[in-house]
Amino acid sequence: AKPTENTDAYVFYLEGSGRLRSSRDEDVMRIAITLFEKALDIDPRFARAYAGICEAELRLFEASRSSGDFEAAQDACQKATELDPGLNIEIHLALGNLFRYRGWYDQAEEQLNRALALDPVAVDAYIQFGQIRQEQDRRGEAEEYYLQAVELKRNYWRAHEALGSFYYRTERYEEA
Repeated sequence: AKPTENTDAYVFYLEGSGRLRSSRDEDVMRIAITLFEKALDIDPRFARAYAGICEAELRLFEASRSSGDFEAAQDACQKATELDPGLNIEIHLALGNLFRYRGWYDQAEEQLNRALALDPVAVDAYIQFGQIRQEQDRRGEAEEYYLQAVELKRNYWRAHEALGSFYYRTERYEEA
């Protein structure tokens, strides 16, 4: 699906996405949110920008455990869903993440499968599947998903971070 007709809105979205993927730092997440909001000021129907806000707010929630951050993420995901015809992978990934945080694994997996139907090599979907399996204490499956993510995109730091973190949390320090 075409994300927006407005080039300026798309540029702000790309800048926000770059920030979102560059760090987990709280200040960087707030900058990403501001950039997504600038995109929405230009094009209020830009669903991917709402998905970006959802992801950034979830990262803030990870750090703060503030219900306000979670509610902001939930609101942004809801707006993205209302605007999107279901063809944007970013929205499925954001919803998958939101549902995972809620512990609604079936709904999370449904969204991740939709993302993979649109893009079978969506590395972030494999990482999220790994996180779900890890939270379900299904370590073997979690490791398989993380290894798939690394194999699909060998130069993607987030895939390596997820795999290394998994090894560390399972006390496999040498591999970590």
